[in-house]
Amino acid sequence: MARLDALVGREPFAAVLMLRLMPVGSALLLSLASGMLGVRIVPFMFATLLGSLPQTVVFVLVGAGTRLDGGLRIGIATVLFGLSALVGLWLMRRMRNRAV
Repeated sequence: MARLDALVGREPFAAVLMLRLMPVGSALLLSLASGMLGVRIVPFMFATLLGSLPQTVVFVLVGAGTRLDGGLRIGIATVLFGLSALVGLWLMRRMRNRAV
């Protein structure tokens, strides 16, 4: 918990955004941890908005792509999912380098 506290304390917006963009994880746990770590509401809200948007688009495209003509939609959703994960990993690496 101390590592997470240090990470979120330095750059709360980037930390929450990074964790929201990761393809695995729990939004509930992130929200609870952010509250316990004292993340201010404005960075939390904007990071949540930006970080949740790609996953929401992916879910909409996959849901709409369940019909027979949905191959392109599922392909776009897969690419967006991958890009979201890559941006999250890039942010994580950037924040680790700043910590060293």
